[in-house]
Order: sequence, then C-alpha cells, then structure tokens
Amino acid sequence: MAIEKAELSKILTKKQLQEVKILESHFDKELREEYTGDQGVIIQLNNSPNPKIQHELERRYRQAGWKIVFHSDQREGEWVELR
Repeated sequence: MAIEKAELSKILTKKQLQEVKILESHFDKELREEYTGDQGVIIQLNNSPNPKIQHELERRYRQAGWKIVFHSDQREGEWVELR
C-alpha cells in the first residue's frame, strides 16, 4: 500500500527530532527563567525552524497548555511567543 501524503508530513527524521529536542530544551529554559504568570515569554530564534519541526513544537506545547506562536519579520528576525 502506498504511503499517504498526510502521513509523510507527520514523520520526522532523526535529525529533525534532535532539533526539536534542542529547541524544546531552549524554550523550557527560557520559560523557567522568564515566565512570571502574567505575560508571555518571547524567545528570539536564529532562524525559523523547518515546518515539520515547528508543527511538532506547536503540538507539544499546546498539549502542555501553552499558546505558542512563531513569528518572522524581515527587519525583526525570527521569534516565538509562549503564553
């Protein structure tokens, strides 16, 4: 049976999973240091993650109760906001 497109979009390579773990560790560290309960935390990124990585991070943080939004601006760079 042929693999479905939708299924492929969910499969992460080992390298992508490693990047997810690295970013998740970075986000968690920033949240522990900066989150005060009344405002969100903005975390600067060096570049936008691959869409599959971004979707996996969104899934994990939403499941953990966070609102997560990735932003990209030509002048401001890349960042993620967690509330």
